[in-house]
Amino acid sequence: MAAVRLEQWTPDHDRRADIAVRLEDGTRLALEAQRMLMTDDAWRARHRDYARAGIVDV
Repeated sequence: MAAVRLEQWTPDHDRRADIAVRLEDGTRLALEAQRMLMTDDAWRARHRDYARAGIVDV
């Protein structure tokens, strides 16, 4: 069974996922919900931070 946590920080505290999921195989997911539009640059920075932490962002 997957583990689910709300508002979970990345290990380096650069990002906080709205919902963090760890799958049985160890895969880590960050689910984000945005109220406002993001610029492409802001999305890329967020994506890079998650990727550096080994987390797949959705």
